[in-house]
Amino acid sequence: MCRRSTRPNSSVAPGLDHKSIVDAFELLVPAFGSSGTLAVAAAVTKGIQSLERSCGYSGLMLPVCEDAGLAKAFSEGRVGITELLCLSSVCGIGIDTLPVPGNLGCKSMSHILADTLALAKRWNKQLSCRLLPCPGKEAGEKTDFRSPYLVDATL
Repeated sequence: MCRRSTRPNSSVAPGLDHKSIVDAFELLVPAFGSSGTLAVAAAVTKGIQSLERSCGYSGLMLPVCEDAGLAKAFSEGRVGITELLCLSSVCGIGIDTLPVPGNLGCKSMSHILADTLALAKRWNKQLSCRLLPCPGKEAGEKTDFRSPYLVDATL
């Protein structure tokens, strides 16, 4: 339990006010999403977990539309739902701020949720699934969030 303390939250969380997490990964792999990305994510997670217990989440988060580099990798097709779930197996938060076409449909969304649940149950860990349906947008179109907190991406 974390109470008021000086212990830090050691999460590696992308944001719009600093460089992309993708820049750090690409110091070690040719491109985010290429072979080796999973190994880097696992190493970062292991490093965080080896620190003295800290407060908060304390893990690696990969929210697609909260990081310009992740949004670009998604837009270019280097990472998608399957790859993000794979990464969640070693660093986990699950699917986070992932834009999906407005016409995706409940059945397809339920399949994404089922995959996330299957992974969470298999590894006995909590995973989230924060999808961002984009009404009026179809695959291949760019989102238009008009938000200072989200980066647009191509669906």
